[in-house]
Amino acid sequence: MSDATQPLATNLDQALRLAAVEARVDVLLSGQSKPPWFKNPSFIISLAAFLISIVTTVASGYRTYREDVEAQKAQLRTVLGQINAVQLQYAELSAKLGNHPAMANIVTTLRTQKLFLAKQAYTLVKEIGDGASAVDLGVVGYTVADAGEMALGEELAVKALKRAKNATEYVGTARTLGIMKLATKHVAEAEKYRQMALHVFDVFPQDAINENHVNDVHAWTELYWANGSGDCVTALTHVTNANKYIETLDLHVSPELVVLRDKLTGKCSRATKQVSSTADVAGQLTPNSSSATP
Repeated sequence: MSDATQPLATNLDQALRLAAVEARVDVLLSGQSKPPWFKNPSFIISLAAFLISIVTTVASGYRTYREDVEAQKAQLRTVLGQINAVQLQYAELSAKLGNHPAMANIVTTLRTQKLFLAKQAYTLVKEIGDGASAVDLGVVGYTVADAGEMALGEELAVKALKRAKNATEYVGTARTLGIMKLATKHVAEAEKYRQMALHVFDVFPQDAINENHVNDVHAWTELYWANGSGDCVTALTHVTNANKYIETLDLHVSPELVVLRDKLTGKCSRATKQVSSTADVAGQLTPNSSSATP
């Protein structure tokens, strides 16, 4: 080999060796395993962006839901206020007109208006769904039942009882359900709710502030049943039960409790005297068999 061609051969040999090394490095790099996902910055960034979008969507959806619920509750309060206005209007007109012939048409109109508003309240509380509290359900349930839709009222009251969060909500709803059952002559079912009301502090023991509070609540329950009973025998039985609780209250008894008890006792006392008087008159008018014409 001449001196001129020797450097060329050397450069070619070096180029071949370099190419071989590069090829080997490429092979080694291609066989190397990829890093785990939690060490991959681009993947972490994408995942974080995805999670943030989900959280934002959920939070926005919940905020919108709460705004809708609050708007419906505000509308519900407006409707209940309109129902109260109708009842006040009826009371005022009754006081002014008494037995005036026009009163019959007025009563029919007001009852129709009240029923329409009560059904509107029922629709609203149903739309509120799980966002409706025990108080919402209980108030609307009573209002709907008072407007004549007893089944719809009972439906809401049963839900209210399940959602009660304290003794006040629980006992109030149990009393409402009991009075509904008494009104429809379902005495056995009414008794079930009376027992639930009397055992309210077994369900919410933390609300039993003291013995006077417990006895006061139970006395009111018994008087509720006395007031809702269809006969004086049953009513006076509940008044007697209430008196057992009232006697323990001593100076802590509320005047309203005593007024209601005395009102119920006086009402039944007058009814009993009236029945006795009617029976005496009927006995005087009945012909004596010995003096009857053969």
